[in-house]
Amino acid sequence: MRVQLLGNVEIHNGTDTVRLDRSREKCVLAALALNVGKPVALTTLVDLVWEPSEQTDNSLRSVGDYIRKVRAAIKKGGGAVDSLRYERGARSCTLNIDPSCVDYHQFHAVAAAARQERDPETFRQALALWHGEALADIRNQWADNRRNDLETERRELHLDLLDLQLAAGKHAEVIQATTEMIDHDIPTDRVLVLGAQGLAGCGRHTAIEAWKTRVIRRMHETVGADPAHEALNHISQLIANPHWSPSSRPTAAVSELFSMRTDVATFTSDNSTLRDPLPPETPTSDTNDASSTTTEAQLNSPAITMTVTASDSSRVYQAGRDQHITEA
Repeated sequence: MRVQLLGNVEIHNGTDTVRLDRSREKCVLAALALNVGKPVALTTLVDLVWEPSEQTDNSLRSVGDYIRKVRAAIKKGGGAVDSLRYERGARSCTLNIDPSCVDYHQFHAVAAAARQERDPETFRQALALWHGEALADIRNQWADNRRNDLETERRELHLDLLDLQLAAGKHAEVIQATTEMIDHDIPTDRVLVLGAQGLAGCGRHTAIEAWKTRVIRRMHETVGADPAHEALNHISQLIANPHWSPSSRPTAAVSELFSMRTDVATFTSDNSTLRDPLPPETPTSDTNDASSTTTEAQLNSPAITMTVTASDSSRVYQAGRDQHITEA
């Protein structure tokens, strides 16, 4: 069994693909798979599936239904039915499978090996694990935040590969890759400088000014920002001296690109309404009762801040990683 997160969220078993019906069910599977081996509180799953204003007394029971659907999909995909364990006392679930069975964790491991070995082929193996944008068929605030975080990891690994190719003299490949990145991805200072270095390495330093103009236009269109002064200085140096090479990557002042939540409001209710959501097999509606009353409390959880300078895209991506999970 293999859980795919780097693309549509689904379960693979050889040639067979198991797909959950609802986006909310996929959200539960993704949250559990990103935190393999760690307990995820049911209240946390409620917070990931619904915005605080959307949560009602039915939300907790609906999450219980989604967990049953995920367990059935795991069994259908060839996994052990008891690999998704519910802890009644802690009101939490844990997905106990080998991390290598989740494509994101496999990507993370292969990427670490690629950076350590500085082997281009290993970089390509890691990037080949992606089958589109991460969590592609989940659309809610949590998925959007996580998707930006995961896409940043992919982008930075690709740029590390281009650094190796540039050092190996593969300037044409760097030019092609950076051109595709500014057309289909978020342009950054690092992409700007790498493309200019590729042009200089090919003896096309007269094209660098047009490249700079093109990248700046795309930056305005996509993020409404200008390149950092240091990146522009590198470009000027390359135009004046095509054989010049920066001693280090540009380190621009950081500007915020995405405003991501680092806090998650926790659904709470009177204890009498917190019936055990998993044991009953009677299906319940996932429709929230608009007349129900909820109270919101902050989930005190550590958040990981990923700071990406110009060396790593010259932007800040701040995301509440799934390690805000309540431990049992």
